Amino acid sequence: MSTYVERLEHQLAQAKHRHPANNAYISKICARLGDEYVHSGDIAKAEAAYAESYEIRLSINGPDHLRVARSLHGLAVCRVRQATTHTTKRKALLRQAKRSLEEVLRIQILAGER
Repeated sequence: MSTYVERLEHQLAQAKHRHPANNAYISKICARLGDEYVHSGDIAKAEAAYAESYEIRLSINGPDHLRVARSLHGLAVCRVRQATTHTTKRKALLRQAKRSLEEVLRIQILAGER
């Protein structure tokens, strides 16, 4: 029996192969995978998934969209988790997380004004 993560990984591979132009769907799967990887503690995979989701969503929606903010939030969570284990990089990782969260807040404020 396959796990939810395995099913998502399979869906992502299929989407990239069969429907490479359907970037919105691909970014959605990447974000879900990022969530699952964080939950399971695989921060490196989570970061890669959120980064892919972020790049796609940024190209589709522009910098001021809530979906972009969601991917940025995922990246910030990864950076905070990494900072707890990488003591030599802690300050840099936390600065990156702070910048990402400030951008998330900016986007959320803009979305509330629309």
